Amino acid sequence: MAQENNQKSSKKGKWTRRAFIVTGGVVGTGLVVGVGGNMYITKKIKEYSHDGFGPGNSLNAWVHIAADNTITLAVPRSEMGQGVYTSVPMLIAEELEVDVAKIRIVHPQPESPYANTFLLTGQPRDIRGGLTLMEKIASFLPVVGTGGSTTISDGYDNMRAAGATAREALVTAAANQWGISKSDCFAEDGHVINKSTNEKLTYGALAEAAAQVKLDGIPKLKEQKDFKLLGKPVRRLDIPDKVTGQAEFGIDVRREGMRFASIRHPEYLGGIITNVDNKEEVESMPGVEKVIVLGDGQGVAVVANNTWRAKNGALALEVTQDAQGAEGLNSTMISEKMKSIIENDEMIATPEEEGDVTKALHSDGMTVIESYYEVPYLAQATMEPLNCTALVEEDKATVWVG
Repeated sequence: MAQENNQKSSKKGKWTRRAFIVTGGVVGTGLVVGVGGNMYITKKIKEYSHDGFGPGNSLNAWVHIAADNTITLAVPRSEMGQGVYTSVPMLIAEELEVDVAKIRIVHPQPESPYANTFLLTGQPRDIRGGLTLMEKIASFLPVVGTGGSTTISDGYDNMRAAGATAREALVTAAANQWGISKSDCFAEDGHVINKSTNEKLTYGALAEAAAQVKLDGIPKLKEQKDFKLLGKPVRRLDIPDKVTGQAEFGIDVRREGMRFASIRHPEYLGGIITNVDNKEEVESMPGVEKVIVLGDGQGVAVVANNTWRAKNGALALEVTQDAQGAEGLNSTMISEKMKSIIENDEMIATPEEEGDVTKALHSDGMTVIESYYEVPYLAQATMEPLNCTALVEEDKATVWVG
């Protein structure tokens, strides 16, 4: 679904908001919860999230609770069909003690708390220790990336810690209101319950007070045997809006005066377009405003006043191409080349080698059956064209992607 990223330029010699957060500065007021060395500044979350969390209170960078008990969770990874709009909320909801089906999701701005440090380190964060040098670099930049199947590896402990700290703040707020010990309360299904009286307070009723609670550290996380949600089948949270057409993608965004572009790419991998032979003709088509050669010929964009006219303009382009040595490259040629590499022992690299395969295959009594097995290249193709909508202004660029 559409995710809005907004980046402002920073003037030389001044602190950037990002650098200030990374160094542990407190911006404004609100609850500051340390998770794995990151400082979660709650004051700024509403301002920088895509839709805005709306009215209510942020208990940390991930959890926001409104007075009407609406619980909103920040999911900073891109949903590309792999299910992160369900798996990440499950991690948080498990510790927060809420029904994952009742939560709301927003995609936050790329801020330091949301850095995917696993992309740089290949290791999950130590949620109770400080950040390593590479984790600090990832947070400072910040590297808020999605890829390499790292979302759960990076967030398994971190997301649960975010849910646990929010839950602990809510329980503390309830205990303070009742004048009892935290040990005499417990959280369940979006409520804090008094063990002695069975009195209940909703998270929404406690959120304002909980946002003022300062915790000493991260509460103990659940053991696997105590999981109520993780490891159980859960319906994907993003599917209903997608099958009913309510989900908004980057290509759906509309702004006053916006223009649309469709790109014609070279027909050969690594090839370039050296000339547009009918540029003036295409620019005279209804609605087409400009034909632009991209970079050094990596493509040609047709800009028009709507998508259909831009697409038709791109289809009408007559171009001269340079295959850059890729002439004649096809699936049959690639298949034959791979067979030749195997038969002539021309392997470029051997990731792992153990034992003597040749000796084992030709040992006494062994019958060798040879055959080739092939699968096509995996096309990680989306159901719609890769796209984005961009609004470029004097000091910032806002981009809707996904």
